[in-house]
Amino acid sequence: MKASKIFLVLFILSVCTYCIAQGTRNDKQVTMLKEFYASYCKLWAAKPLPPPKEFYKKLDSLQKVYCSQKIRKEAKDWFDDDGHDLYTNDWGIKPSDVKLMTVVKDVKKPNGYILNYTTLFHEAPSKYVRRNITLYLELIKTGSEYKIDSVVDKSGAK
Repeated sequence: MKASKIFLVLFILSVCTYCIAQGTRNDKQVTMLKEFYASYCKLWAAKPLPPPKEFYKKLDSLQKVYCSQKIRKEAKDWFDDDGHDLYTNDWGIKPSDVKLMTVVKDVKKPNGYILNYTTLFHEAPSKYVRRNITLYLELIKTGSEYKIDSVVDKSGAK
């Protein structure tokens, strides 16, 4: 009887330790995603924007730190196609949006996260509309770090 109680206590401790370790890993990924989007926003918010080649060089440096090769190539293709923004699906993101941005673990996907923020979207020449943006992000482990590997917009049609 005494041995089974000790086993039960050890089992509970190991499960708790595992859960805490998973939570810490998820917290690191959440922090990493928030850091990326804050830095990314800061690049786009610079006034005036640097010349395209200089801007892309800064953008590429940021992506090297936070993004996989796959998404970097895809983002470059988008950017080369008239300056489109893969990381927000052209919704844009402002410094004030980043302050209220949330990132949570997507329980349906092992390395999935859900990023939410609200932004003013330029819908017509003089019409701005508040939009709730939801992006599903997937991370991939490269070496000992996780990097953004895909961004899928679930915000609805523009």
